[in-house]
Amino acid sequence: MSINQLKALTWAASLGVAGFLGWYVYDFFTHKTEIAEAVSDEEQLAVLTSVPTPEPPKDDVVDYAIVLKTWHNMNWQPPEPPPPGETEETPVDVKPKHKPIAELLSVLYIQVDGGDPKRSMAQVSYLDQALISANTTTDSTVLMQDEFLTPPYDNVQVAGITRDGVYFRFLKMEGDGMVPDEEREDELVETTRLDTGPRIVRTDGEILRPKPREIQKVEQERPRVVPAETISLGDDHWLVGLNDREEIAQDYTRILAELDFKQHRDSSGKIDGVEIKKVPEGAFASKYGIKEGQIVKSINGHPISSVNEGIKFAKDNQDKYDVWTIVYEEQGKEKTKVIDTSE
Repeated sequence: MSINQLKALTWAASLGVAGFLGWYVYDFFTHKTEIAEAVSDEEQLAVLTSVPTPEPPKDDVVDYAIVLKTWHNMNWQPPEPPPPGETEETPVDVKPKHKPIAELLSVLYIQVDGGDPKRSMAQVSYLDQALISANTTTDSTVLMQDEFLTPPYDNVQVAGITRDGVYFRFLKMEGDGMVPDEEREDELVETTRLDTGPRIVRTDGEILRPKPREIQKVEQERPRVVPAETISLGDDHWLVGLNDREEIAQDYTRILAELDFKQHRDSSGKIDGVEIKKVPEGAFASKYGIKEGQIVKSINGHPISSVNEGIKFAKDNQDKYDVWTIVYEEQGKEKTKVIDTSE
């Protein structure tokens, strides 16, 4: 923009402002008379009454009648206690609650000896922490008749082992010895995996299912004869014959060499047993129901993580056990195989 154009714009703006001021002065003097006229009372009142009336301020003073009703006429004192001797006393049951045996342990399997009940045995798994801490060996998980549990449950005795399960009786200290606790009934803990072994039978063939406290009265004179050939006493339960016993004693390395093994790991990668990879047709082990794919987990409660470990356990305990209980897994299900080598 040139200087001349800027000057022209400035003059035009000045003339506009001067014209507005001139018009304003002229308008003022033209209406001067009207502005000077006084406003009537009616007009003033109309303006004042058109404004909404504000609410009056709230009174902070509380009515005395409300105070009297709330604080003086109401009874704020606690109720008086009943006179002595009139109080109703609720009887308290101070009798201690006993823990059921089924909460202390579970019975994994039982082996019932029809010829001698005292030779019957039960494999258990402890659930109570005190029992778990006190029983850390394989031997302690096998119970037999008349045995006691370890403290703090050393008043619990195995009354008997039957096809129904394991009966436990309760004793108490009286004088210098232990006597049956008549306030507690014998408890039966059923097995979670029941073997189909021999039942307790009388000579007349009648099946006997002893009741609590009568188990020790069972008498059986049936002698046991070991057969020449291995026989099946039921599902996965074998009585090893004399011929097989001799063959195992003389040539167990060849019997093992017929099979193919490998360590098995669970989903977390931990070794949990020995998997049988191959069982040739006609192999010695096949007559005992040993098949490919089975995973051996434990022998008589002792966990097995390798073939050598299983052989060592069997050698170290050959004079201790007559009945060998093998826990194994097949197609995702845990099963039990019993190999009986008793005389």
